[in-house]
Parts: sequence; structure tokens; C-alpha cells
Amino acid sequence: MTGGEERKPRDVAERLLSIMLAIAASSRGLTKRDLFKTIPEYQLVAKTKTAQEALEKKFERDIDDLRQLGVNIEVQDDDGDNQNSRYVLLTGTFNWPKDFHLTAKQISLLTLAGSVWQQAAFSSSAAQALDRARAFGDLPVDSGLVGWSPRLQTTGEAFYPVSKAIEKHRVIEFKYRKPGGTELTQRRLHPWKLSYLVGQWMVTGLDENAKGENKVRNFLIKRIIGVVTTTDQTAQSPTAEQLVEAAKALDEHISRQVAQLQIRRYSPAYNHFSLNEPGNSEWVTHKFEFMDAWLLADELREFDVDIEVTGPALLAQAYREGFERIAAEHA
Repeated sequence: MTGGEERKPRDVAERLLSIMLAIAASSRGLTKRDLFKTIPEYQLVAKTKTAQEALEKKFERDIDDLRQLGVNIEVQDDDGDNQNSRYVLLTGTFNWPKDFHLTAKQISLLTLAGSVWQQAAFSSSAAQALDRARAFGDLPVDSGLVGWSPRLQTTGEAFYPVSKAIEKHRVIEFKYRKPGGTELTQRRLHPWKLSYLVGQWMVTGLDENAKGENKVRNFLIKRIIGVVTTTDQTAQSPTAEQLVEAAKALDEHISRQVAQLQIRRYSPAYNHFSLNEPGNSEWVTHKFEFMDAWLLADELREFDVDIEVTGPALLAQAYREGFERIAAEHA
């Protein structure tokens, strides 16, 4: 490796995925300058002459790696200025690496993996790159990226340690970000149960740090931030009544959260929600229950021009503020 740089496989894979998604999300392609602003890993490089040269080499190597993997990236130069050359992903084409073959079993496993893949399969870096690419304002209506919509969502890194702690009856500690907030609070939880409701995984348990007499709480797995620490303390077992009350609280919360959307007919969003509405109008109305307005807004922004959020007000606000935040970062 040149210059003694160590390329960790996971870091490289995440960066390559980020580049591919960012380019694919743009109908006209992105310039090198655009990609340097879009890919989080590139932004970490200091803006010195030496660092800039290293960044240029890293970028060219990444593009070469993608091409060797079979991703067809074309450089389009409209005005003869190399700085304005655009990197475009050629749709509908893919070349397998030379001498690469899959067995029937491997194909079956890949098919199964694809059937459960969802947004959490994107690393946070890849998701950020895709959002920032959209901020350039030219996401194509027929973008195929968001058409990848398996029915079972995967989860973040917290899911595994939480599930193992439930299995072993161990108390866990973690930091948690409440919906709509930025502050992290420390939690010490006796985890009892994992539930999958309206597209989100929840853990129910007794929170030692909760205020009030009733310390039974439900936590969204996606809002657990950082490392989940499993302690040696044995978790307190729940009573039947506690589990019933926790489930009732969740049901009541969900019943009050109903998204109201206008969705462009036959768009990736239309397909994602498996709609089959009669008629030929351009837009169709879709309503469904949800758990967290901010998390749902993040998901809906994937569909951009194919969706209009008409209610509730909190969801519309979260949806709009997300785009405003992205635009402000690139102002």
C-alpha cells in the first residue's frame, strides 16, 4: 500500500458503496468536487496541499476499485474543463469480475439475503452520502435505488447485544436519543422483550434511571446510540401485568400516529408501499400507522419528489426540517 496507508476492508467497502449510491442518486452525475463534499470519509481529510494530493489519489483508486468490481462508471466532459467532468453510473449494465462464478447455493443465499435487506444495510456513511447527493436537487424521478424495498427491516448494531442480554437475563447500559431531540441520556435497563411493530424494533424493560414509580419503558433500537454494555447483574424478571401494560402503552401510542401521504403513482415510492390503487390520477393517498415521526421522515426523504407529507403536522415538520438541514450544510 502506498505511503504506508492501511486500507481496512470494511472502511473501503463502505466508502465504495457511498460513492456508488451518491453517483446513482444524481441524474446528471457528480463532479469530483461534488463527491469530495458528499462522501463523509473524504471530508475528514484536511484541506492542505499534501492532504489534497492524497485525497486525489484515494479517489482515483476508489473509482478504479469500483470498475474492477464491475460497476460501470463513465466520465463525461462537456466543456473541456477536467474540474467539471462528471462521473456517471451507467444504468442497466454490470460486469462481473473476470473468472468470477457463483454456485447454485451461493445464488440462493444471496437471494435470501436480498429479501431481508433494508435501509439499515446501508452504513451511516453511505446513508449520509445519499442524503447529501440529494441536496444537489437533481434526483431522478425514476431512480432505482429506493426500489430496493424488502419487507423485513434490519437493525443497527444495538440489536444483537440487546437480544443476547435478554437471552442471558443481564442488565444493559446504553445512551439513548429521544425523538426530536439531540441530547443523549444514560439508561440502565433490565431488558425483557423485543417487539417488531409498524416497521421498528423495540425493547421493553425496566429502566433504573427512569423517573416516577412506574419504570417500565419501551425503547426504539434505532435510537440507541453507541455501544451497548452488558453488565454482570442479573436482570429483574417482569410480571405478566407489567408486560401487558407496556404492550398497551405501545398500542395506544401507535393508534395516535397515522401518516397521511400523497404518493406519485407507479413511482419507486408507490412500489415500496405495495400500492395498487384503482384509477389513473397522478397521485394517490396512502395512510398508515407509524412509531416515530423523525425516523419515518428520514425514510420518506429517500423518495423525495415522489411523496408529499400531508399529515400529521409533526411528521410534515420533521420531513421538511430534514431537507432544510441538508441544504444548510451545503450552503
